[in-house]
Amino acid sequence: MLAPTCTMWDVLSWGGETQALIYNPVTKKVIAINALGVAPTGAKPEFFKNKGYKYPPQYGALAAITPGTPGGLMVMLAEYGTMSLKEVLTPALEMAEGYPIEAQTANAIERDKKLIKEWTYSKKVFLPHEGQIREAPYPGEIFVQKDLLATLRKLVEAEQNAIKSGKSRKEAIYAAYDRFYKGDIGQEFVKGCQEQGGLITLKDMEEWQVKIEEPLMSNYKGIDVYKLQQWSQGPVMLQILNILENFDLKAWATIQPGTFILFIRL
Repeated sequence: MLAPTCTMWDVLSWGGETQALIYNPVTKKVIAINALGVAPTGAKPEFFKNKGYKYPPQYGALAAITPGTPGGLMVMLAEYGTMSLKEVLTPALEMAEGYPIEAQTANAIERDKKLIKEWTYSKKVFLPHEGQIREAPYPGEIFVQKDLLATLRKLVEAEQNAIKSGKSRKEAIYAAYDRFYKGDIGQEFVKGCQEQGGLITLKDMEEWQVKIEEPLMSNYKGIDVYKLQQWSQGPVMLQILNILENFDLKAWATIQPGTFILFIRL
């Protein structure tokens, strides 16, 4: 599910972050996956001050962090899955070859095309009609991502070569992981980032790791609710549930439409 959704580009992407909660039926415990990228080692306050920034920029290469989603997917699959990386990535591979893009994503690309044009390689992919009135793909147009397809094929190739050499399923997936973060894929990623003025280095890629953590938990009316730790918004939901536990929510259902409730902060 994660791989094809990232291939559809909309609010997720292969360069983004991944977080997950996994219930292990053997140990009967919940596991938290932290695959959040980190800022490059060169992104220090002095660097941005010397560039004239009051704060690090919100967009562009200087805002980029190490990609977490590929690592998160592969670690989850290696540690807790049963399928091969090839099996899991097959739908994403098919979509990268070309699929009819949905209107929401196509229109979002058109709306944000000024930002996309700042990236030399990205605009070649996302703006197939550059120079025309509408530069993004049209809804329903076959959207092709050749470079992403090549990258995903390299991951599968690394896994399959490891299996042929006698590696286990888990070891083979980690061979693909290493190719992304330490091998030729990582080198190409760093090259492209730095060409755009970014700070990510191969050492940043090599030293980044997926964290397997203990989740936070709170009990709401007899139900154990798990969320990720403070690096996410998860604890806020637990706090909200703890607050709501003090109110009779069923009684609120009897309030007629159009009635306004005034909350006073104490």
